[in-house]
Amino acid sequence: MWQHVPGMKESRTILVVDDEPNIRRVLEALLTKSGYTVLLAENGKKAVALASASPIDLLISDLIMPDMSGVEVLRSVRELQPSCQGILITAYPTVRSAVEAMRLGAYDYISKPFELDDVAKMVRQALDRNSINGT
Repeated sequence: MWQHVPGMKESRTILVVDDEPNIRRVLEALLTKSGYTVLLAENGKKAVALASASPIDLLISDLIMPDMSGVEVLRSVRELQPSCQGILITAYPTVRSAVEAMRLGAYDYISKPFELDDVAKMVRQALDRNSINGT
């Protein structure tokens, strides 16, 4: 299980999981430009493997993917790294999926199509929440 030592100034690491290559590329460009270390996964199984091998500060995951849902990815990553924040992205928002995501500790939920400025702001807020909670 990964834990960040309070006071360390390393770059924050964000894991982006989406089965759509264009979404991964757009988010990678936005987040890299903002100074974050970005890991990419095209499916849930790869995302969980990356989270097993590297500390992750924030998970941004598509909700609906072929192998695992974003909720399942969030659950698995949070079992490995309880302090990891999560943001779920979906083109098919439902109250049930939003409630499940929040119950598992997701910071927030974004509907596609999304504005990059909104994503950037949400990422900062989620990472600030980690800082406030001492992680």
